[in-house]
Amino acid sequence: MASIANTFFEVKNSNLINNAMQNIAGTFETSSEPDICAAGFLCVKTELIPCSGYTNINNGNQWVMNAATSGAPASNGTAPEIYAFNSYDINTVTGSNGNTWRLGAETAGLELPAGEIGTFTKIIAGEIYRFGTGNFSTTPTSLPAYKYVTIANGLLVASNSKPAAGTGFYFEILNASGAENYTVATWNGGQCYRMIAQYAPQVGA
Repeated sequence: MASIANTFFEVKNSNLINNAMQNIAGTFETSSEPDICAAGFLCVKTELIPCSGYTNINNGNQWVMNAATSGAPASNGTAPEIYAFNSYDINTVTGSNGNTWRLGAETAGLELPAGEIGTFTKIIAGEIYRFGTGNFSTTPTSLPAYKYVTIANGLLVASNSKPAAGTGFYFEILNASGAENYTVATWNGGQCYRMIAQYAPQVGA
C-alpha cells in the first residue's frame, strides 16, 4: 500500500493487563507480497509465519496479516478477529555508508516497514481506542450525527446510520465536538478520534 498520512492508533481503556494474547506479532502482506502497514490499519490474521532457518516449522504466535475487508462475521455467525497495527517503533535513518541510527522522536503513527515484524492489537467490543484522522477513508462530516464507524478494506468509514445486525465490529465516536489532538511528550502529532468498539451479531446469533 502507499503510505497514508495522519494515521495513529492508541489503546485508551482496555483489559489488556489481564489479556496477554490481545497483542500478537505479525507482518503485513498484500496479495501474498510483503507490504508496509499504516498505524491503526485494521487487519485479520491468515497464517503462521515460518521459523527462519527451519523447514516445515512455524512460529507459535507470529502471523501474516492482511487487510480486514469488513468487521462482519463469517457465514456461520462466527465473530471475526480484527486487529489494528499498534506502532511502538522509532524512526530509523540509514546513512550513505550503510550505518543505521534509531531516533526516538516523533514516534506516533509510524508505519510498519514491509517484511518487518510488528505488534497487532486485537479489537474487543467495549474497549476504547484512538484512531488518527488518516485512518478514515470517509471522515465524519459532523458530530455527533456521524458517530457510527464501520470497517472497509482496513480503513474506517463514518456514517450517520447505526450499523444493522450482522455488521459485526464497528465503532462509535465519543468526541461530540470533533477530533482531538494527540501528543507524544511535547510533540503534537496530529488529530484523532476517540472511539468505543461495538459488535452487531447476526440475527439469532
